[in-house]
Amino acid sequence: ADHVFDLEKPFPLPSSAYENVLCINVMEHIFNYQNVLNESYRILKAGGNVYLSVPFFYNIHGSPSDYFRYTRMALERLFRETGFDEIAITEYGDGPCSAIFQNFGGSIPTMTLKLFFKNVALGIDRTFSKLSARYATIKQRVPLGYFVSARKNK
Repeated sequence: ADHVFDLEKPFPLPSSAYENVLCINVMEHIFNYQNVLNESYRILKAGGNVYLSVPFFYNIHGSPSDYFRYTRMALERLFRETGFDEIAITEYGDGPCSAIFQNFGGSIPTMTLKLFFKNVALGIDRTFSKLSARYATIKQRVPLGYFVSARKNK
C-alpha cells in the first residue's frame, strides 16, 4: 500500500490531487462513512471519478466491524449530497437463489456439493429471468451489492 491511514479521519492527502478513488467492499466497515465520501471528493481533481462497491444482501462479516448495508436510493443520495455528478449505480448478482447461496454456501461441507448448489442457484435465477420479465427485474430488489461510479465535475 502507498498510504495507510484511518478512513474515519481526514485523509493525509493533498486536495485535488487524484484522478480516481477506488473503494471496493470497504464502506460497510466504516462507521463514519460520510468522511470517506467527503474526503474522496476533496482529494479528487475536477473531472475525477470515484468507483465504489458495497455488499447489500450479504452475511454480516467482521475484520473490522460490519456496520451498514446501503440501498440504491441511499447511495444515490449520499453521492449527490456530497457533490458528485454523473452517478451510475449498477446492481450485481443474478437473483434471489444466487443471493441465498452467497450467504449460506459457505456452510456446505464439500467443494463438490458447493459447486453443485452454486450452479443450481445460478441456473434457476438465469432460467427464470429468461422465462419471466418480472423475475428478470428481481435482482434490482434482491441484489448481492452495488457498484457505483460518480464524477467530481467542479
